[in-house]
Amino acid sequence: MALSFTTKEDLRIQPYHQQLCVSEDQVVRYHSSSGSTGTPTVMAYTQADLDLLGQLTARAFEPLRDNVSRWCIYNAFGYGLFTGGLSFEEAARHARTQMELPMSVIPASNQPGASMEAAMAQHERMLNLFTPTILCCTPSLAFTLWEAGLLSGIEAIITGGEPSSKRLHQLLSDEGKRQVIEVYGLSEIIGPGVAQSCRHGQLHINQDRFEVELLNHELVLTTPYNQAMPRTRFKTGDHVQFIDCSCNNPHQAVVIRGRREDFIPAFNLYVAELEALLINHGYSPCFELTQDVLRIEPLPGVQKPRLPQLPITLQVVAHQTLPRSLGKSHRIKTHQEKGSHLNQSSKMKIKPAAAGSLRLSPTVNVQ
Repeated sequence: MALSFTTKEDLRIQPYHQQLCVSEDQVVRYHSSSGSTGTPTVMAYTQADLDLLGQLTARAFEPLRDNVSRWCIYNAFGYGLFTGGLSFEEAARHARTQMELPMSVIPASNQPGASMEAAMAQHERMLNLFTPTILCCTPSLAFTLWEAGLLSGIEAIITGGEPSSKRLHQLLSDEGKRQVIEVYGLSEIIGPGVAQSCRHGQLHINQDRFEVELLNHELVLTTPYNQAMPRTRFKTGDHVQFIDCSCNNPHQAVVIRGRREDFIPAFNLYVAELEALLINHGYSPCFELTQDVLRIEPLPGVQKPRLPQLPITLQVVAHQTLPRSLGKSHRIKTHQEKGSHLNQSSKMKIKPAAAGSLRLSPTVNVQ
């Protein structure tokens, strides 16, 4: 008999201390989700869990070998309860001790609590002072720094923590001048170490550390190596497609279209897909969607962008009119889309070969 699924709502209902599978004196750190879509969920870590988090997150460094002049990270992910910043601290420690990479970290954080002007001024000062080569942050902050012209010395970007498109990654790469690596994860599972992109830009799931299922396009994960809070058949809410990749990574390559709450039924698009559409037409990834209007602004330097064909009123505003973010962007201002299911809309296009249930076999261990 198949084991039952675990959902985010299950984790919200059950007090976190009742989810522990070790004694509390073995827990060395707690993290939690942002709570942007409801009650925050808590994740606990033993020292072995943190070691695993560091090992998996450090896999994002592997495609950068021979592509950076020095291993100096500007870590502008948020520190604190958000898993991003401290996960890359663990990754850097693993890289130094296990991957023989001379990694140094500038713990810049995303400057929370500061005004946008003060935060950007501080980022500019620190980037000029330390001249790092690798930027780690959310796609939203990476775009804000790119737009401000502050990435001239950055040779690679590692980004994650929110939906983003390959088209945005291409923009951030300055059309191939720097490598952009995407990391994917969930705070309910471990953090950003679930998958990372290869040199070809394709995400690969770390199936040597997670049991992976695809159920009607939804990614389902089991965490047999987690000690403090192992998850059984956790339904991520992410719409995933398995694809082929020509790189030598033995793990399954995937495309993650988006999370359930990021689907926009009126457009038959996820947020990242709308972002890509707008960039392809010469518009910024900084947009604002309300019930009746999609507000967009041109990318810097684009004189005559083409209006995309969408079933909503489009309002073009001046460059840098719409909000920028130091962390995660909140571009959807209507709640109509919240809670829509991956296959609930009659407009969703499902490839028959990918529908149904599929379970990946474990692969060999990758250090």
